[in-house]
Amino acid sequence: MRLILIRHGKSEFNAGKASESDNDLPLTERGREQARVVAQHFANETLMRSTQVRCSEHTKPHTQLPTFTHFPSFVMRESSR
Repeated sequence: MRLILIRHGKSEFNAGKASESDNDLPLTERGREQARVVAQHFANETLMRSTQVRCSEHTKPHTQLPTFTHFPSFVMRESSR
């Protein structure tokens, strides 16, 4: 088994458009482009993702590929402590 860890693309927080307390922010247009590149590169891989908005957004291009079947039943849930 192979495990590949991929960080989400550039988000509003990374772009300096939000404060640290805004922890569930969407991707920027650059982040969405990064997600499309990652989806093409890892088109045949199984994905597991967090429920964070930016992570869901990052995996969206992958779900639109012809090779996509489904997400595994396991979805990581992050808590904001």
